[in-house]
Amino acid sequence: MRKIRFYSRDLLNYLSYGSDAPKSSELCFIDPAKIKTILHVSAGITRKDTGIVRKGDWDSGQIGLEKLEKYQICLRHFVEGLSWDDAGAIKNMQLLISRFSKIDHCVNEEDIHKRYAKLDALYVFFKKGGAFKTQKEIFWKQWLRNRGGVCAF
Repeated sequence: MRKIRFYSRDLLNYLSYGSDAPKSSELCFIDPAKIKTILHVSAGITRKDTGIVRKGDWDSGQIGLEKLEKYQICLRHFVEGLSWDDAGAIKNMQLLISRFSKIDHCVNEEDIHKRYAKLDALYVFFKKGGAFKTQKEIFWKQWLRNRGGVCAF
């Protein structure tokens, strides 16, 4: 059903905007160093909105990265060299889990430590010249374009 919705959206975009119109779950490359803001969750945009062309001031809910707790935690860890615990990551995740019961696939402290160990391994991978992989490269099959990839909003 999801594919039908996405392909229908793609067809409408094509008819309205031509061959350069965005496609659902389209793979695009963005220089991470140029990202300075994100859209607040209150903007109401989620993964299911991929490929939608919006009019109006949908992007007025932008927040500077420097205001995000997760961003500050990453700066303290990766730039200042603090442990995840000293950077505030563990307490932050515990608070979020207590509020939402599950966050970033974590439900307990063990999950939290595994998550941050994976982030450290990913950081080392990229520092050594590694690159992001598409969903096709990860799973050896083509899903709907890059569905499930890094969400850039």
